[in-house]
Formats: sequence, C-alpha cells, structure tokens
Amino acid sequence: MVAIAEDGSILVGTAAQRQDLTNPAYTARSVKLRLGTGWTMTRGAVTLTAQQVATLILRKLREDAEVYLGVPVRRAIVTVPANFDRIQRDALAVAAEAAGVRVMRMLSEPTAAAMALNSDTDDRNVLVFDLGGGTLDVSLLTLGDGIVDTRTTSGNSRLGGDDWDRALVEHLVARVRARHGVDLTQDVAAMRRLREAAETAKTGLSSASAADIRLPYLTVTTRGPLHFEHTVGRAEFEHITRHLQQRCTALVERVLAEAGVTADEIDQVVLTGGATRMPMIGDLVHRATGGKPVHRGIIPEGVVVGAALQGGVISGRVKDVLLLDVSAFSAGFATADGTAVFLIERDTTIPTGRHEFVCTTRDRQDRIVAHFVERGTGGAEVGETLAVLELTGLAPTPGGRPRAQVVVDVDINGALWVSIRELRFDVADQREFSGRLRTYVEPNNNGPDRTHPLAPHIFTGREVGIHVSRSVIEQARLLVRSRNWRPLSNDRPVLWKDPADPSSIN
Repeated sequence: MVAIAEDGSILVGTAAQRQDLTNPAYTARSVKLRLGTGWTMTRGAVTLTAQQVATLILRKLREDAEVYLGVPVRRAIVTVPANFDRIQRDALAVAAEAAGVRVMRMLSEPTAAAMALNSDTDDRNVLVFDLGGGTLDVSLLTLGDGIVDTRTTSGNSRLGGDDWDRALVEHLVARVRARHGVDLTQDVAAMRRLREAAETAKTGLSSASAADIRLPYLTVTTRGPLHFEHTVGRAEFEHITRHLQQRCTALVERVLAEAGVTADEIDQVVLTGGATRMPMIGDLVHRATGGKPVHRGIIPEGVVVGAALQGGVISGRVKDVLLLDVSAFSAGFATADGTAVFLIERDTTIPTGRHEFVCTTRDRQDRIVAHFVERGTGGAEVGETLAVLELTGLAPTPGGRPRAQVVVDVDINGALWVSIRELRFDVADQREFSGRLRTYVEPNNNGPDRTHPLAPHIFTGREVGIHVSRSVIEQARLLVRSRNWRPLSNDRPVLWKDPADPSSIN
C-alpha cells in the first residue's frame, strides 16, 4: 500500500495503511493489477504511476530485508499471477531494477507454491489452486524424482478475495438503502468503513458461522446520525457470492480439460493464497476435483516458500530439485492471408525456441514484414500484436521461394526475443534448400561430430531482432492501428511448405 500525504510526502507500507481511512482517494492498493496500464495517482505536484508504486513497495521490502539480514540484498525471485501478460511482467521487472533488485527468476505463483511441496517421491499429479486478494491461478503439475513439471496453468487477473469483499459491500449498501432509504455509494468515508467492515467479516466467517458488523455514525442524514448493525451468516455470505464461486469452478474445469486429465487422475489438491481460507473455497475445489481432499498446509506462505527454494536452487544451496515452468501464452507471427502461425504454444515448457521458414508472396518483393503476435487463454484467433520487424533489401526472386527464417525464443523467465534472418539467394531453390537443411556437420576433435539442423551457410548474416518489452509492444500496436500499416501488411510472408516433408504440404 502506498499513499500521497497532504504535504506531498509519500508513505509506504504500514504508514500508508494507518491513514487509509482518512485519505482513501490518494491511497493505492492492489497496484500490481494496474501494472502496464495508464493508471496514475496525482495529488498536487506529485504523480505516481503503477510502475513507480511497485518500485516504492519493492524498495521498502528490500530495505526491510537488509535490516533484518544485516547484508545487502540485490537479487530476488519474483512471483506473478500465472496469466500476467508480457507488458505487466516487463513493467514489474523494470520496477524491480529501479528498486535496486535484479530479477533472477520470474515464477508463476501456483508453480512457486508447488515448489514448497515434497517432490522427492513417485510421480503424482498435483492441482494447485491459488486465490489471492486480486487474482486466481490454477495449475496442474507433475511432481516426482525431484522434478516440478508444470503441465498447464491458467488464471483470472480479475478475480480474487477483493471481489468477495465487494460483493459483501454491495449487499450491505442494499441493506442500508432498504432499511433507511439512504444511498451510501457517493459517501466516500462511509464506503471505506463498509469495505473495512466487510473484509473483517469475511475473515471472521472463515472460522465462525456468523460475523457481527457494527458501524456507529456511519453517515449523517437529515434525520441525524445513522448507526448500522447487521449480522452476516456464513450461508448468507456464500449465497451472495455464488457467482464468484461459479467462476472459480469453471477455471478448475478448464485446466483439467486443457491438461487432458480427469478428476480421478489427480493425486493431490493444494490450496494457497489468503482467500482460500474461506471454507466455501475448499468446498468448491473439493467438488470440482471429484471429492478429492484439499491440502491447506501452505496457506498463505506457499508461494513465498517456493520462491525461496528456487533462490536456493539458483544459488546452488538446494540440490536435486528441478523446476520446469511453462509459457503462459502462445507466440508466433501473422501471415499475408491474415491468419497466425503460433511457433510456441501456450503451456510449452520454457526456456524454448522455435522457427519457421517463410516466403515472399510476390515476384521481386524486396522486403518481408514480420508481424509477431501473442494469444492467451480464450484470446483472439490471430492474437494481439507484440512487435513488427522489417527485413529490407531482399534480392529479387520469384514469389513463393523461402527467403527468411522467423524465430521466437522464450527464456526461463518468460521474456521473449523475436527475429527474422535472411536466407541466401543461391539456396532459395526449394529442392536445394530442403536438402541442405539437414546436411551441415560441425567437426569436433574432442568427440563425435555435431549435426546441426540449420547450416550457417544458408544464411546471409543479416538479421533483425528485438527483445519484446512494453515500449516495443506499444509502438507496434500504434503502428498496426495507423494508416501506414496497410502497405506494410501487404509484405507479410506466407509459411514455406517443405516439398521433402509431405506432412507440411496440406
């Protein structure tokens, strides 16, 4: 939590929390969900972006850790919601750098939680359900022989414990309106008190069957001060949040379907994240997994423990543990006919890289425009624009010949590198090209010769590539929406079909 005080000073952490009730308009909460957006908070001459707020929080965490440990802290394992998009991840990494922290690994939160489980056993399928304050992530992993292998992961960055608070607040506002004929929605101070009371009641209902809400002097009406009292029963709370529970159940069912696993094949169900303390969450996950018992042993610290273990693995202090994370998105390029070729599919183990060869569509075409796209869960068929690269100055050849290699690489943190490499004109004949792809052998005096799938002599050495960052994505999307895009889009390539590979010709 970060706040801007009346005098323009910036408060972080406990200091910001203490003044939240009296300064709600200038206090930022759950800011990670605003990373990568245009959100700002301004008071007087002070303006903070979401990225700057994240920097302030991370710097405070670093400083507190240094005081506790007595040594400088300059590196960290950072965890993020599973479906954090590329802009959000990049914004968080930049915020960490500004806070004096280098990100060693960026893990999805359910994958980090799985790291906290004992993986030194026989293979078992584990479903991790991670419901925090603002996000829900569900992952299916296979653990065994010291390996944590993420099979599929999915999430909803617009569903979390805060939504249960909001549902209860809306219920209480309706109660006040029905009893007293007063609409509190425009009363900032009253709404903030209701939100605090709802959060307290939600927490209480995790261990009790009812929670009392007493708010004296909630507001002032023409008839005098309004005092509000209400007892919320657990059954009442579950009823008014049933639509949120249905969204949770749907996400569990989607993950099982994407992994091709039935509920009977799940060996363990793990809950993590503070919001999973609500009994209704354990009940719905229990039902959605065919009656499997739920393990609550790593609430809420499972993600933190897993991140710490991964830090131990990187430093060499933790042995015999291997984490295999997956890409949260599909990535590829758009072709001249408006379709997309996804080189790396969602849930592919990372790090990884894929390539395809592409052709020009017209005779004597002197450039290829590579339009890189990305698709998440339920995304558009063609995907969202990531980057646009131009390979110009191509030698004149007939259309339909292989002229370039399009490459997509995802590193261990999910960061993306895209490029396009020019092919030599003298191997542009399809028959020669197809044969030469598989004949390059690198002599090795210390052992067997190495056979490479791609021969260096088929490339000219000209390559255009870029790391996909927030600024790259924003510039590419502006270009695609501009009037300059039409002539560029006409030079997008088509996928080359290898005549020596019958399976590639459809």
